[in-house]
Amino acid sequence: MIYQTYGPSSTVGTYLGHAKQLTDAAMSLDRQRSGIAGNMLLGHALEVTLKAWLLAEGLKRGEPLDKVKRTLAKAPFGHDLQNLWDAAVREGLAIPTSRPIWFEYLAAMHGAPFRVRYPPNAVAFPVPEDTVCNHVLSLIEIIANASGLTYTGN
Repeated sequence: MIYQTYGPSSTVGTYLGHAKQLTDAAMSLDRQRSGIAGNMLLGHALEVTLKAWLLAEGLKRGEPLDKVKRTLAKAPFGHDLQNLWDAAVREGLAIPTSRPIWFEYLAAMHGAPFRVRYPPNAVAFPVPEDTVCNHVLSLIEIIANASGLTYTGN
C-alpha cells in the first residue's frame, strides 16, 4: 500500500498527506446522507493541517520534534481549531487574520464541547459543501508550498 504524503519525507509532510486523505474522503461521501462523517473528516483535516505549519515553524526554531508535538497536543491547542488558526497566523502563515465563516462552522463542531462526536439531543448538523472541502485543500497546498513540499500521491 502506498501512503500518500508530501515529500521529501517528514512529519510535516505526513501530517499534510493525512489531511489530504481526510479531505478527499469527505469529498467522496454522499454528504446529504453522511454529513456528520464529512464534518468529522474535515475538522480533523483542518487540525492536522494547521498543526503541520506550527510543527514546521517549531522545527525551524530548533525545537525538538517531540516537544513541539506535545505542545500542540494540549491546551491551548489540542482540538481547538480557532487557537490553532490564530497561532498559525502569528507564526507567519499567509492566511487571513480573521477566520472565515467556513472555518468557524467546522471549528464550532470539531472542538469542545465536541458536538459532532457527542451530539446533544435534537441537533441537526449542516452538511459541508464542496466549497468547504476545496478551502481545506487550498490550505493544505498553501502550507505545502510554503514548506517546500510536493505531493507524492495520485
